[in-house]
Amino acid sequence: LQTSREQGEVDAAKSQVNIQKSNVSDAEATLRVAEAEVASAEADVEQSRADLRQQEAEFKLAQTNLARTTF
Repeated sequence: LQTSREQGEVDAAKSQVNIQKSNVSDAEATLRVAEAEVASAEADVEQSRADLRQQEAEFKLAQTNLARTTF
């Protein structure tokens, strides 16, 4: 049989465990949001690189066409 003091300590410990579980859940949710934001940023970078490659190709084509018309 536990004393009321021991029961109080057990209840306090359970409360702390529940708080920590909640903190972990919050941190995991924050991490998932951050991971999604990183994935989105990486996709934006890849799209920007693709756009740059397209612009470079168009620029080279324009240079080639200009060279053909000036000589």
